[in-house]
Amino acid sequence: MSDHKPYPPFVTTRSPSYERAQHEGLHPSAVRDAQVVAVLCELADAEQNAKQVCARIAELLSDATLAAQVRQGIAAHDARLLALQGMIEAAEGAAPRPSEAHQVLLHGPESVVCGPSDRATLQALARMRDELGAAYATAVGTAELDDAQRATLVEFAAAVRNAQPANDAG
Repeated sequence: MSDHKPYPPFVTTRSPSYERAQHEGLHPSAVRDAQVVAVLCELADAEQNAKQVCARIAELLSDATLAAQVRQGIAAHDARLLALQGMIEAAEGAAPRPSEAHQVLLHGPESVVCGPSDRATLQALARMRDELGAAYATAVGTAELDDAQRATLVEFAAAVRNAQPANDAG
């Protein structure tokens, strides 16, 4: 007989919420809308990745003022991440913890290298923002989102698109 144990849809042994539930001795309950939770969890992972990219870039910048601006920009990612976690919980899902975040951005912290100038290093920030903005744009098209969720994601996409390295470096 096979050792294969069936899992509910969207739940695998690698799922952070399943691992957490297993550790706590509980079985994950079915969520109201698994597709919405999956989209929001991916965005939460992307925001966590973006925070890591900003922290890495701030370490590499030689201009202390610019590095401070990049560090301040992390607060914008934190705010969006907190809002996404609330949206996930409102949809009866379990938001990923920082230690459970998957690398969903291609331009993650390990792709950031010290350029010949701060301007070159900041190009990594622009690439990450482009990718994060695209993730939000894709998520906005998810049919299962309600109007409030969609409006919030549109707002977040605009914030990412309008962020300036010299003004709001996150």
